[in-house]
Amino acid sequence: ITLTYSYQNLFSINANTRYDGSNKFGSDPKYRWLPTYSFAVKWIASNESFLENAKWINNLSFRGSYGIQGNIHESATPYLIVTVGDRDGVTGLPISKISKLPNPDLRWEKTRDMKVALDFGLFDDRVTGLVEGYWRKSTDVISRVRVVSSTGYNAQSYNASDIENKGVEATLGVKVIDRRDYKLSFSGNIAWNRNVLSKFS
Repeated sequence: ITLTYSYQNLFSINANTRYDGSNKFGSDPKYRWLPTYSFAVKWIASNESFLENAKWINNLSFRGSYGIQGNIHESATPYLIVTVGDRDGVTGLPISKISKLPNPDLRWEKTRDMKVALDFGLFDDRVTGLVEGYWRKSTDVISRVRVVSSTGYNAQSYNASDIENKGVEATLGVKVIDRRDYKLSFSGNIAWNRNVLSKFS
């Protein structure tokens, strides 16, 4: 389901939601389905009446978004998987090995994402820029966890980790010369990002 609303070229809202399912997760049906959603808003401040006399501002807008999405890890399976290989040279019997151990409690990796941003264009877009901040947290991330060797494996995949990412990025562009025959412009970017493994168990 997707909904979009715009008001007088000043505000816009976008929202969508869906329900995802996968048989790659545990035998309990509650682990197979995940509702995901996102919504975003935008305010074009440069179209407001109180800025109509500020001719040097071509574009000034603010954006924000929030949502949750799911991910299926390639190793996710609730079943015992046995791989059949070549036949034994002496007995003639097929050689089999356990390629994946069963885990009926596997579930979706979930990521919550939030962003806020400022876009601007000044002096007939001779100066343009973007400042954006974000926060992202992934929970139930599938990681390899050590298990007792009597299982035949030293490690198995579990929803064992949480990861948090956040940061700020800024971009600035300046047109020094903007003529038909030749142009000269400069742009720069600066960013600060922090990634933390906040949980592992």
